[in-house]
Amino acid sequence: MEPPSKAWSFRLRQVHDLTERMVVSEILDLAGKPASKPLLVYFERASASATRILREHRISFIGKAGQCFLFHPPLLVDRELPPIDAPMAEPLTSVRADERNPFGRTGSRVLRWLLLHPLEEFSMHDLTRDTGLSGALVSRVVHALDSEAWIDLTPDRQDRRVRRVRMRRPRQALAAWSQAWERRRVPAESWNIRADGVEAAMRRLMRVKKHNPDLRWAVGGLAGASLIERVAEPATTLLWVSRDHLEGLRTALAPTRSLRAQPSLRVALAPDDFIFELAEQSKGVPVVDRVQLWLDCSGEGERALQAADAITRGMGW
Repeated sequence: MEPPSKAWSFRLRQVHDLTERMVVSEILDLAGKPASKPLLVYFERASASATRILREHRISFIGKAGQCFLFHPPLLVDRELPPIDAPMAEPLTSVRADERNPFGRTGSRVLRWLLLHPLEEFSMHDLTRDTGLSGALVSRVVHALDSEAWIDLTPDRQDRRVRRVRMRRPRQALAAWSQAWERRRVPAESWNIRADGVEAAMRRLMRVKKHNPDLRWAVGGLAGASLIERVAEPATTLLWVSRDHLEGLRTALAPTRSLRAQPSLRVALAPDDFIFELAEQSKGVPVVDRVQLWLDCSGEGERALQAADAITRGMGW
């Protein structure tokens, strides 16, 4: 093999947790200073907003999980999916949003269920029953997960015709899901419901729940994680709501759109109502499942990353 005809050099800045605040206050300033080499940022973890800003400003970065954006004309490398130790038959994030995609709107139910029960084994019949999906869809998603070596797929000890499924590499599966989740365009709105702070917003939501018990919503993000284990104080409240119940919730809360007031809620439409079936009650408040909390917190910033780590430890991932 011939050696490369050209080598590209960078000046390195290493950080542990890369947040939007750090990018704006430090990294952009560092990148703007005169230097013979362009800046390259290496991080252990990063929020989605931080890497987005780096891309927008053509600042190169490499993440420990495998994220890579190198910009040094004519060089351009952009890789978002973390590398997987096992050979990849097909890059899952390049698959269209079809039934085989384990991160798809409904297909992700299988991975979500397995992650929520990381020490348990399931048959295909079990997964079909627990996720509410067809047997054919469950089979396709399971084989996609198996092709990435994220699960163990083994014959049943009592009946070798039956295949048993169990999580094998939850962190790698979560890392890949996080990358796909960051690119998902989730419809969201900021609402001012005349509640000063997260706790006041929770009280208002509980009054709505008391009078409108059929509305399907659940708290997510750092606010939801703080109801499970208070690792960091949330500044805002993320609320996941069913598409069919959005207008009912809007009527019940009567939000305003004041430009001066701090929004009380960030209301997002759930891609799949399955998350409401898995929601748990904490202090009387419906909270999305731990997988959704982890996905929310992994992209919310430095404080939320601490909550994501706490969820990882608690779930044994």
